[in-house]
Amino acid sequence: MLRQWWETKYQIPWTHELAQNLTTFEMLVMFWEDYYHNNPIDAKRTPSGEVFFSTGDPLIDKWEREISMGIEPDLLEGLSPEQREKEQKALTRLLVRKGKMQLAEEEIGDGFEEDYSSMLAELPVLGSGVPYSKDDSDGG
Repeated sequence: MLRQWWETKYQIPWTHELAQNLTTFEMLVMFWEDYYHNNPIDAKRTPSGEVFFSTGDPLIDKWEREISMGIEPDLLEGLSPEQREKEQKALTRLLVRKGKMQLAEEEIGDGFEEDYSSMLAELPVLGSGVPYSKDDSDGG
């Protein structure tokens, strides 16, 4: 395996002096460095097969584990009570503002009518200058 990897990667024969001067351990280290460089996701895989990304921040790593398990993390965890209260108030303001925006959007609508009959009654029939009516099924 190492011989094939070496010859493919460096395009020189196994008998070349560069290959012959390396110990098996050095060759294995080079192989695995190359492998993990080309397959970075495997570098984060645990023996059980799970992929674990570590940021180095214990709290963020905990949240990442919770998300991977399908649990919604408490993003206010780790904050002081004062900071937690401040963030909760800001979230409440945001939700109120979002609710007001949704109400305004519902009042305005999307610009489309469900029933076009009232709009059609106001439109003139093309070229005639006479408004369209449902009674004029023959075109006027």
